[in-house]
Amino acid sequence: MKSLESLLPTLRQPLGLAVGLGLGAGLFFPVSFCERLLGSGILASVLVEEGLKLALFLLLEAAALREPRGRESLYRYPLYAITGFATVENLAYLLRAPTSSIYERLLFAFPIHLNTGLCFALAFLPGRPSLYPAFFLLSLAYHFGLNTLALVLAGTPVLAVGAGNLALTFFLFLKLRAMLIERSLEHAGSPNE
Repeated sequence: MKSLESLLPTLRQPLGLAVGLGLGAGLFFPVSFCERLLGSGILASVLVEEGLKLALFLLLEAAALREPRGRESLYRYPLYAITGFATVENLAYLLRAPTSSIYERLLFAFPIHLNTGLCFALAFLPGRPSLYPAFFLLSLAYHFGLNTLALVLAGTPVLAVGAGNLALTFFLFLKLRAMLIERSLEHAGSPNE
């Protein structure tokens, strides 16, 4: 029978996924509370969401860096957390207003959150904290700009922007994969060693 210690390397990734999803899902509640305190304006909402996401990402980074090889898996945590947050946020919208508008949200809002998570993953991967403020400002501008655009366009054009959003998600994911492959090759060493 295997000991718990021998199972830890195998369980680390699913546990990380569960913790990241759970923390991201749990983030919805303080975000919702802060948004109610500050009002429902787009700027306030975006500042609260992105600010609390950044705080969670920094906590996840600090926790991951305590682990051996923590930097290698750090890029995953913003993605896990953002997926949990966006899922709970969209479920809350569905429960509050059970209409077909949830499909617009899934095409439009969910990718906004994924893209901000991918931006932070791209910043965390090289381990350059000096990039964090720039990526935070980028995520603020992106989130605020698209939320404002959704109000202006409303309806079918929002779906077109949502499709562009998904394309951006795809390209950011490809960039992340390319960085991961490049990083793996750098650490692989030469075959002669």
